[in-house]
Amino acid sequence: MIKRELPVFTARPHRAFSSGFYPCADFDYELRGMLGAAAYGAADVGEVLTTIDAVAGKDHWFRA
Repeated sequence: MIKRELPVFTARPHRAFSSGFYPCADFDYELRGMLGAAAYGAADVGEVLTTIDAVAGKDHWFRA
């Protein structure tokens, strides 16, 4: 049997997890809540990420 070594990953936190998705604390809080609720079927992660991509740079999500 051939023994293979697993790849080594460095512990570098992703920018979004350490500094937030948005500079606005309210947007960031709501987004993290939606991503967490996706595990319970409230949304699809891809749907949430696509929406925040459309919101980037705008001051209100409903204008996206």
